[in-house]
Amino acid sequence: MRDWLSHRVVSSPDDTALVRAEDGEAWSYTDLDRLVAETAGRLVAHELGEGDRIGVLTPPYVGTVGLVHATMRIGATFVPLGQELTAREIAARIDRTDLDAVVCAEPTEPTATDAAAEIEGVPVYSVDDPMSAEVTGIHDVDPASLDPPEWSFEDPLCVLFTSGTTGEPKPVPLTAGNVYSSAVASAFRLGVEADDRWLVSLSLHHMGGLAPVYRSVLYGTTLVLREGFDAGGTADDIDAYDVTGVSLVPTMLKRMLDRRGTLSDSLRVVLLGGAPAPA
Repeated sequence: MRDWLSHRVVSSPDDTALVRAEDGEAWSYTDLDRLVAETAGRLVAHELGEGDRIGVLTPPYVGTVGLVHATMRIGATFVPLGQELTAREIAARIDRTDLDAVVCAEPTEPTATDAAAEIEGVPVYSVDDPMSAEVTGIHDVDPASLDPPEWSFEDPLCVLFTSGTTGEPKPVPLTAGNVYSSAVASAFRLGVEADDRWLVSLSLHHMGGLAPVYRSVLYGTTLVLREGFDAGGTADDIDAYDVTGVSLVPTMLKRMLDRRGTLSDSLRVVLLGGAPAPA
């Protein structure tokens, strides 16, 4: 099989793939595929490709969703790095996952460069105009032609880190088969409807934020992306975009209920993780 978006765009080219919650801008699967093809081509032009591990330190915005799918398209492993971490913590994760490159954005460039400076031979690329001479702009090159590699279920799709509550955070590789099987199990447990819209306001370096990015493409449903959690705004998004599912941690849900009292009737599923649900 090839990357999952390549298959989805053939079967659902005009369906809505992604909505940005802040302004309602929407991308069809064709639009998203075009973004991913360009990003993947630029990564290849920077000599990144099959078997590489690419660390991503960018905010949870549309470009990051593009990077998730672009790394799969080139046969690389996606390794999200947490924005709230220090440069030293990021450096430790770069070292432990043996990254081939780090991709950052303007807000995260200082942390990325400081972290990479501690690990010899790890280049840093930015999706924005670089502020430092040590950083290369992703857009500094034209997209290269690409023949997407075939994936097996045994291939490593992404690497996430444990929370570290009982010790040092540990890298956990997840194969394409792991993520695919989880999506199938979720579909059986929660159900999937053609008009489902899943809201993501969790960071994409958490599985609760990243999993819906993969699952929405597998299901052919719509991802609604909020670029950072806001209790009132996230609650309003559910109503404004007819959201049917949302991933949260319990404290986020409590803050939303404290702010709004109730959530929209469109909501079919609230998926909580990380701690016990509030009473």
